[in-house]
Order: sequence, then structure tokens, then C-alpha cells
Amino acid sequence: MTNREKLAAYKLEIVPLSQEDGGGYQAFYPQLARTTVGYGDNALEALEDLNSGLESLLESLAETGDELAMPTKNPDWAEHSGRVTLRISKSLHYRMNRLAEDEGISLNSLINDMLQSGATALEAGLPFGARNTATASNKDVTNQLSAMRFEMDRMALSFSSQPASMFTNELNDPVRWVQDSSYVFEKVFV
Repeated sequence: MTNREKLAAYKLEIVPLSQEDGGGYQAFYPQLARTTVGYGDNALEALEDLNSGLESLLESLAETGDELAMPTKNPDWAEHSGRVTLRISKSLHYRMNRLAEDEGISLNSLINDMLQSGATALEAGLPFGARNTATASNKDVTNQLSAMRFEMDRMALSFSSQPASMFTNELNDPVRWVQDSSYVFEKVFV
């Protein structure tokens, strides 16, 4: 595909300029990162100005032997508006508002950030949500408890002939460990 053919396949944008920016229109190809932009009092003049600049760009590319990037296709999500109507309970609405206020952001930004985090985690195959997180946390706690039991048994053997897990039944209760680990250490070592 030649540079001219690639250029013809690029998406063209013609947008009005605000009065603060001088009014009129600008025409450009987003894929060219605004290296060549046309301006005019109306859309047609902006397009003509862009085309005259593109001839110079094409000549320069031909002289250097450089190639334009292949045209990008519209992403799969391009047809989606980005708007979703969501119904939630009043209590959840209140909680979400409170969280947004605490973070100093809008409710819309908070929900967007949460949805983005969730979608990213799920796409990556990671656990997301209270149920999956709790399951993962329980596995982590169980592994940590096993390591702590081993270490406590090792330490207790240097003080006694019985393993530390023999000193208390609370060691077999992971919830008790998580809620108050100092209680377990007091029972074992005091």
C-alpha cells in the first residue's frame, strides 16, 4: 500500500474552532498526530488547506523513503456510546456518594474507576469482588497460618519439649488468629 493509499484510508476529522481559537474550522487526520492540519473559515476551506499540506508531506516521505503507518481500523468499541443507565438501591447510592465525597471525586468518576478496575481484573483472570476476594484471602490466611504455626513450633521447641500448637486450641481457629493475633501469642508465650 502506497503512502497516498494509506492516507486515503485514514480517518479524517473536520471540527469547528471556538471563537476564542479564532473561529472557523480545522481539518486533520488523527493518525498523523496533527503533524499536518488545515484551517479555514468553513469546512471546505479547512479541507483544501489540509490537502495542500499533505502534498508536501507526501513529497517529503518520498524523498526520505519513509512510510506512513498502516491505517488503523475502528476499534470494536467505537460503536458504543459510553453511556449506561444503572439502577441501584438507595442505600448503595448513598454509600457510593459518600465514598466519592471522601475521595474528592464525582460519583460518575468513582463508578467509572471501580468498573475499570473490575473489568481489568476479570480480563486478566484475577479474582474480583467480595466472594472471590474472600476466597483468595482465606487461602492466603491459611498459608500464612501454616507458616506461623511452623515457626511457633520451632521457637517453642527451644523452650519446651512440646510444640507451640499444643499450648492452645486457638491456633486451629484462623478467624481468632486474624481478629487478635496478640491473644494467641499471649496464650503461647506468656
